[in-house]
Amino acid sequence: MKFDFPNAESVEELSASATKALLQYAVTDSAELDLSLTPLDLLLDDRITVIDRDLSIAARKAVIQRVLTINRNGVTVQTEVG
Repeated sequence: MKFDFPNAESVEELSASATKALLQYAVTDSAELDLSLTPLDLLLDDRITVIDRDLSIAARKAVIQRVLTINRNGVTVQTEVG
């Protein structure tokens, strides 16, 4: 990730601004993926890994539940991780 702050008057100010900007990403406590177009048949205990290559952050969670819903609109399957 590249952080550009051309108005910094010192290295300390640049470092403080970059740290503040990165901490905004660090407070993220969830991620949501739409796998509806991906032909995956996930099973319980399968592992899902999410990677943000710009920030070099990765998270891995296991499939803990699959919910099948059938109604007049059709069939949906939701996969939950935790």
